[in-house]
Amino acid sequence: MMWEKGRGFLKKYVTLLTIILVLMSLQIVAGGNYDFRKTKWGMSQQEVTKSEPGQPIDGDSEALVFTDFLDGEHCYVLFRFENNRLIGGMYYFDIWHTNPNDYILDFKKFKGLLTKKYGTPVEDNVHWKDELFKEDDQSYGIAIGMGHLVYGAKWETPTTEITLTLYGENYKINLVAIYSSKTINEDPQLKDKEVLDKL
Repeated sequence: MMWEKGRGFLKKYVTLLTIILVLMSLQIVAGGNYDFRKTKWGMSQQEVTKSEPGQPIDGDSEALVFTDFLDGEHCYVLFRFENNRLIGGMYYFDIWHTNPNDYILDFKKFKGLLTKKYGTPVEDNVHWKDELFKEDDQSYGIAIGMGHLVYGAKWETPTTEITLTLYGENYKINLVAIYSSKTINEDPQLKDKEVLDKL
């Protein structure tokens, strides 16, 4: 009787373990761990296009450009390719403010969102190229537009380097988030394929 109970428990345990493993495998197949948006490094342009809800507004063999909204802000979404393999992505935020200090608030907002997803940044910098306005925090936005001040933060995952940068030139302020593959060029199979395709 004891043996039968033990066998029954073992059967239930094995069944439960099987269900968990199946669910885990389904999550992996579904692509739960993406590198940029709903894509993984190495995808083709066709695969990337299928992953997006809309059609690209521009593109060539090296890039595809889409549009989207992130937390209420309009942005351009760029996918970069090399030999039809996805190697990077970028968000270029299409934001305009009358008060240039508001761009700093945008940077802090998206830094907070990226930190929520990827953890504490490995780098978090405020870099002054020219300290003319350093003692006047109400003029930081102007300093950014003049190229005097740059805000930056960086995160890393096993496969990706993510940088968020707020910078300016000629009074045009830009906020960009760049995602770069850390592994695509290290994959020997992909390197072999690239060489074999040329033979």
